[in-house]
Amino acid sequence: MGVQFLSKLFPIAGQPLVYTTLLNGSKFATQWTVYVGPLGDTGLHELEFLLEVDPVAMGQGGSLITQRCRLVCDESLRPVRYRTQTAGLGMSLEFKGETVDVTMPDGSKQTVPLGDGQFIMESNMTGQQALMLALGHAQGKLAGEAKFSAFVVNALMSVPYQMAPAPDLVGAGGKMYRSSHEEELLINDDGVLLVARTPSQAIEARREDPPPPLPAWHDKEVLPLVRLTYSPPAGKTFQLEDVAIPGPVTPLGATVTVPAGKGPFPAVLFLSGTGAHDRNGFAGEVDLGTHEIMDHLSEKGFVGLRYDTRGAGKTLIGKDVLEQGLETVITDARAVLTYLRGRADVDPNRIALIGHSQGGTVALAIAKDEGKKIAALVLMASPGRAIDDIVVDQIVDQGRKVGLSSNTVDSQIKQFKDYVELVRADKPWVAGQIPDHLFVGARGRRWFQEHLARRGDALVAAVQCPVLVAQGSQDFQVSPSKDAEHLVAAAKAAGVEVTYALLPDLDHTFKKVQGESTIAQYYDGSRHVDPSFLGTVTDWLRQRMS
Repeated sequence: MGVQFLSKLFPIAGQPLVYTTLLNGSKFATQWTVYVGPLGDTGLHELEFLLEVDPVAMGQGGSLITQRCRLVCDESLRPVRYRTQTAGLGMSLEFKGETVDVTMPDGSKQTVPLGDGQFIMESNMTGQQALMLALGHAQGKLAGEAKFSAFVVNALMSVPYQMAPAPDLVGAGGKMYRSSHEEELLINDDGVLLVARTPSQAIEARREDPPPPLPAWHDKEVLPLVRLTYSPPAGKTFQLEDVAIPGPVTPLGATVTVPAGKGPFPAVLFLSGTGAHDRNGFAGEVDLGTHEIMDHLSEKGFVGLRYDTRGAGKTLIGKDVLEQGLETVITDARAVLTYLRGRADVDPNRIALIGHSQGGTVALAIAKDEGKKIAALVLMASPGRAIDDIVVDQIVDQGRKVGLSSNTVDSQIKQFKDYVELVRADKPWVAGQIPDHLFVGARGRRWFQEHLARRGDALVAAVQCPVLVAQGSQDFQVSPSKDAEHLVAAAKAAGVEVTYALLPDLDHTFKKVQGESTIAQYYDGSRHVDPSFLGTVTDWLRQRMS
């Protein structure tokens, strides 16, 4: 890494390279790149990347997100070691020839192929992109079409990156380029990235000169992590028992709540939605309310079982992390059901499943296969149609809420539909044969494939137990008319006993909202699962499991 190359990006010793990122013109992130210096006479160099993201500015909610990454690389920016840390969770990468040894946030190990990756790249780290482009400029690559390959940390795989001059674009202070990741780049005569914008996402990163000072937390060894904690309700009569359930890949941490009295009791297994949720329904700073639902049911005479999904609570990510999809979730849930059915305090003929959001699809898949072994099924805000139709509606809704233009929203929908068509084709994904900006999503294609194969309307028609479809009227993630009513119609057409409960003014978490529901409201810890919903579920289960 020659002195001349460095001097263009870091003209003043100790001064960082800084980019601010905007969504639809509003700043939501700042990223600092610091050249720490050479590591003795090893020929290696160290750089540090710092990031602040304001989720509120993105139309979401929660505390400021802070991230620090450290890179050790050679003079050509080829990575040797990389560590990324966000809110108390860290991941380390060791680059060894043709492979990368990865230590995951839970301490588990993975080894993945490096592929053609010559550079490191992580989401929102514009400085990493700037380093790659500046080196390419110093090597004379940017005179025409240029080809790179970056190891993308978020996907743990190498992805092609190509760019070419774009004389039809206008940019002050430099030359414009287009990349194969749908970016428009402004690079000055010294090879310094000035602007990187992605029009289809309404996102733009700008170099700040002079740079703002480093954030106050930059020298802290451990970045803060906000953790929610569970406390049993005052005056509870049920007992809590923490257990580790043997899973198909990794043990699953769980809590069993046992009502007062003499069993065996009817039982309920809770199946949570997409993402890493602990047994109480805590996902970062969001309390989804699982503990309130299950505690209430145990007070009313049901054994309850709730568990940590992969990567949350006491459940490890698992050695199959790179290949996980919906079937992984279903297989884990089956193992938990087997454990619940085998407990002496549970009546195996009176077991119900409660599935929230994606958990509803999981519950339906299990109930379909279990037949009459499942006594009742509660679907909370569960998808009733193809997953791609739901995501398109979510794109439209979120775009409206953050003020995106109709053209931008249309671009996002087109990009997503292009991705889904590739997923549906079910052909091997090979770099260079898939558009680069879509290839970066290769790790997620199994999840979509398996969701597309398990539509809620088809599954509900095959169950052999009573079904309660519960839906909040203010849910913007799952539609009352397009999903809930569709599930009810499909069940009735198949002769399945079904009850529909549309609860006014409740959102996707079945909590009361004032006005329009937004993601930001999910972070409001003063809200609780609505009593009317709890009463509806309890009464319905009692009638069918007495």
